[in-house]
Amino acid sequence: MKFCYKNGILDWRIVVLVFLLYLLHALTVKILVVASIIAICESGILLFLALKRRLDLYLYTLVIILATTFEFPMFVDESLKFVPSIIMLPLISGYFFLLLSLWPLPKMLGNGSIWKTISKKFPFLFSFVSITLVLGIVMGVLSLFTDSTSKTFHFSFFVKDLMILGVFNVYALYFMYSSLIYPQFKQKLELIIFSVLVAMILAALFVSLVGAKGFYGTNEIMLMPLSFFFSTTIVFFLFYKKYSNNHFVLLIFLSCITFFMQFAYSNALGGKSWLVFFLILMTCLIFWYKRAKLKLILGSIVVFLLFPFLLNIVEKKTDGDSLSSSKLVQALSLVSVVDVDWYTNLPLSPKIRIEELLNTNLEFVKHPSFALFGKGFGGGHQDYRYAYGGYNPAAFSLEEYNNEYFIRMHESVNTIFLKFGLLGLVLSGTLLFRHCLVCNKSPWLVLGCLWFVFFWGYSSSLMSIGLSSLFIGIEDVRDK
Repeated sequence: MKFCYKNGILDWRIVVLVFLLYLLHALTVKILVVASIIAICESGILLFLALKRRLDLYLYTLVIILATTFEFPMFVDESLKFVPSIIMLPLISGYFFLLLSLWPLPKMLGNGSIWKTISKKFPFLFSFVSITLVLGIVMGVLSLFTDSTSKTFHFSFFVKDLMILGVFNVYALYFMYSSLIYPQFKQKLELIIFSVLVAMILAALFVSLVGAKGFYGTNEIMLMPLSFFFSTTIVFFLFYKKYSNNHFVLLIFLSCITFFMQFAYSNALGGKSWLVFFLILMTCLIFWYKRAKLKLILGSIVVFLLFPFLLNIVEKKTDGDSLSSSKLVQALSLVSVVDVDWYTNLPLSPKIRIEELLNTNLEFVKHPSFALFGKGFGGGHQDYRYAYGGYNPAAFSLEEYNNEYFIRMHESVNTIFLKFGLLGLVLSGTLLFRHCLVCNKSPWLVLGCLWFVFFWGYSSSLMSIGLSSLFIGIEDVRDK
């Protein structure tokens, strides 16, 4: 694969390719026959690269396809039974992608020396993905036979977790392995991911301006792959000379676009997008403090002091009609902990996430043998606090409600704690702590850590950018 470097950072051919692929997916996502044909063709391309045994080209192509892929019907149109993609093909669902994802493993498992090298080069990431992969399988089998839930129901979610959580870990191993086998792998992946970020912002703006919409319940939202979440993070690149020196005007332009869309359009991940927006404000505050920009610091402090009033104004203006505004209310509610009735008044969406953590604690109190290593793939908990209410498709699946056993969590920390127990929390906490300390050395670590905190185990589209960014950031720091 030949690359057209622009200071080793940006390739406009990739930008055009991703832009067109985004449009293709967006314009056909509701036409199941056409979307299915596209998904089959994309799967065929990946299969061809797998048969050619070119892991580097396979991963580059996979990242581009997944970044532009629509995954969940609830963020497109709830009337759709499923959204065709490489991870959800007609008739065979995700089984093809699961099998396709395993093709490099036999060669890797047969090379014992490579694992020692990987563990030394990526000690924290390798420890997390390898240990949790083993824990997920072993503890998942144990919980399958010891829990009182339906074995058929439990096994189906064991397979689903393996397809998502297990595959995430496997691809992390592939990235680390490829960095040893292909000398320019990291540089080329960085070029691709940055080009993808640029293209996603431009394509999302174009799709929104032409009036293409998705639906989240009854609310109109941007028709976007979930990877668009990373669009607002483009502003972080302005704080790093490698990018700002070469692409300052482009980064300013893209940052303005993303902030405009954040305020003008609702999106599927609005709550977390607002949290990232607040994080950007805090980052600017720290940056200005170091540069002694007192006026800007005072302005930022005023903004934070006005949060409670802003929350009150937003609530009065929206009355729950605007998804974007309601997500802003939820995000502001999370930081309004000084309110004595904070938890009582907390909106349902963030409250369910807190209840997941509390119910997981109660699950381990009742079954302490699982507390250290978790319940593995397919493992879940009951609603001990009766907080999940009646069936809510935005919260849990109908199968989980019917079996009164809840498996798919909404936050990374809840998923890791439930599936891998206290050991999983220690491993993930160590990984985050060590890499957050050096985020000032690479913007990719910022993106990667955000993905790990918010979305590990949730979406393949988010994984394409998040996992790649985490890998690139770790390599950046090691090189420096």
